[in-house]
Amino acid sequence: MTKRLLVLLVLPAFGVGTVPGVCATELAAQESVRSVRLVADLTARDGSAEVRMDIVLADADTVGSTSAMILDFGRATAGDVRTGAGGDAVDLLRGAGLARSVRLPVEHIDGEARTQVTYQVEHATVENRGAVRGHLPVLGVRLRPERTLPGLFEAELRLPPEWRVLEGFPTGMTATGEPGVYRVDLQVVPSLLSFRARSDGAWRPGLPLVLDVLGLGLLLAFSVVGWRYMRSPA
Repeated sequence: MTKRLLVLLVLPAFGVGTVPGVCATELAAQESVRSVRLVADLTARDGSAEVRMDIVLADADTVGSTSAMILDFGRATAGDVRTGAGGDAVDLLRGAGLARSVRLPVEHIDGEARTQVTYQVEHATVENRGAVRGHLPVLGVRLRPERTLPGLFEAELRLPPEWRVLEGFPTGMTATGEPGVYRVDLQVVPSLLSFRARSDGAWRPGLPLVLDVLGLGLLLAFSVVGWRYMRSPA
């Protein structure tokens, strides 16, 4: 049940279409999200994360700004939002529920419409006796994706090199070979990246693996019972 609820959180909450509040210029342009690149640095070891995002928009030649939103997840909250090459500070405005919104300037660089943003996440990780849980809210532009294909969203997580990721969500988070660096490639922009890790490098089975093993054990048990029934004399 927990995993199903998390799926609802992580599936694209912002990139499926335009919403009320987007200016008329943007609606007329019918711009969309072409790609999102995210790099999160969690190596400070104080529970915080520094996030940098580079968002490329399509059909946005005349657009000067775009609207984005981010969700708080428990104590994992975003702040100190800065945009553009100059790192100008912008305010996150409180919306309904856990959502906060921000207006991002769009810059036209090398023939592409881009918005660049950095922000800090407090309490992105919580450690308890070597067990680490991480939750990273992702800033989402309120536009539909240009194409829902793998590579629309790419994220790189930089963790302390001795940490070992046991599970990532959304699935597909893989080690790169560089100590502490993990990547994920998705065809949608999630509202949250989550992972479970060990700070001592030890491996511990998670609930999904335990359930898979139990399911396999039950399947084997029923197979043995069925085989014995078929071999028994009538």
